[in-house]
Amino acid sequence: MKKKIVFVDRKANSYRKSGFTLVEVMVAFFICVIVFSSVFMIWSRVQHGIVRSTTRQTLLNELRNVSNYMQNDFKSINFDEDTFKLTEGSDGKSFSLTFEKFKEAEDGKLLHDAVQKVTYELKNSVLTRTAEKHQVLSVHCDGVSIKRATADASGIDLENFDEDFKAGREAKLDIEITGKKPIPGIREDLYYVEKTSIVMRNEYSKKVNKNYVSTFDLIKKESDELVKDGSTVFFPNGGIDPEALKVLSDEALDDLEKTQKEMVDMAKKQLEDINKDIDNTDDGRKWYQKIGDFFTSGEQGGELVSRCKNELKNAETVEDVEKVKAELKTWSDDEEIMHKSKSYTGYDRLSDKDKELFQVAYDMKVQDRLIKKTNEKMAEEAEEGETVEKQQLSIDQYKESLNGAEDIFKDAKGNIITVQNSDNDGSNSAADSQRVIEFYEQMDVAWMDEPEYEKDMNVYSAAKSLLAQADTKIDVLKTKKIYDENIKLIADERESRK
Repeated sequence: MKKKIVFVDRKANSYRKSGFTLVEVMVAFFICVIVFSSVFMIWSRVQHGIVRSTTRQTLLNELRNVSNYMQNDFKSINFDEDTFKLTEGSDGKSFSLTFEKFKEAEDGKLLHDAVQKVTYELKNSVLTRTAEKHQVLSVHCDGVSIKRATADASGIDLENFDEDFKAGREAKLDIEITGKKPIPGIREDLYYVEKTSIVMRNEYSKKVNKNYVSTFDLIKKESDELVKDGSTVFFPNGGIDPEALKVLSDEALDDLEKTQKEMVDMAKKQLEDINKDIDNTDDGRKWYQKIGDFFTSGEQGGELVSRCKNELKNAETVEDVEKVKAELKTWSDDEEIMHKSKSYTGYDRLSDKDKELFQVAYDMKVQDRLIKKTNEKMAEEAEEGETVEKQQLSIDQYKESLNGAEDIFKDAKGNIITVQNSDNDGSNSAADSQRVIEFYEQMDVAWMDEPEYEKDMNVYSAAKSLLAQADTKIDVLKTKKIYDENIKLIADERESRK
């Protein structure tokens, strides 16, 4: 009888026995998705915390540098109606502030017979200071508030205190510097407020000693022409007066050139920071939305904004930035018309004058929408027991600016120092201001948070942010150009002396 030999592949059988069913694979897959999603959310939250902390520290250092300059200048101020000039912009944030301060001796005491002129200017988030040199102090400054104390913070009448205390309070200035910087990778702006207080030494001396008169005041009474030591060679915009260079020594000329080269390097660094902020601006589109744009004929709003963002970051001249800015503004203006009609019934029927006032209210309303979201986000992410300082709403700042003029720099008689508005064409009357507030309160922008408008609003917000950054970049590029021209003027003066 023949035996039949059968070969059995035991290895193959073992594979079949150790296999997984489709249900098991799907369960394992979903478990992995849940685990990795949880890990990603934790990692993302940690990353956001690190980025937010880094941005906050960067902004804090920048504003603290501004605070140090202002403390030194205002404690030495020669407070006088004739030498103090404040020009405010219609937006409530831009301004030009010029005053004279007493120079300081090596021991820190004020020289009451030697003063110098100082000018602070804020425009498009760029804060500059001009004195012995012209420099950009900050490119993320959102506003500056300088108020002179006239009463105790608790509301107690100063008459109940002694003369020294009253003099200290009346000579005290409260300074608040607000900064705003976009957080990389997050569709939010981070706000920080640097607060400080100083006492104007000369004002304090006058109030404590009724017979006190500085040498400067004595000279001023005797002559209308006052020669001041340390007069600057700079024009208000930071440019150098070629005639002033002729009286400088070779050593002073070298020092001035060195300073201007340092300013060029600083401007380059600031441009790098601005370009980073532009690059980090979230265009508001998710990856699947970008894919959708790819299959859509013609350039959509999101594509246009993304392209302009890249062009703005790479722009190296004022002309290039202006070109990108014009394209962005045309698109955003068209979007705004639709937004305003959605937000306010009857917008199309408003007069041209009312539309100008409505624009002021609209800008504040949109800005406050973002500020509220940022404040809510900060409150959510704050650790237990941590105090979160909320950013003040634009409308509240606007209302304070209407009443705040009485708190800013009064003389000894209580008279308000002259305030000249750069747009003083009657558009800032009390009636117009009230009209702006009415528009703000009657406007409804709740529709902007509806899901169907999410993509469009994110793209629009990105465009507005890029427009603001374009203005900042233009100002810094112009300032750098002035520094470069100053260096050439110094070189020309040095060559003429050979």
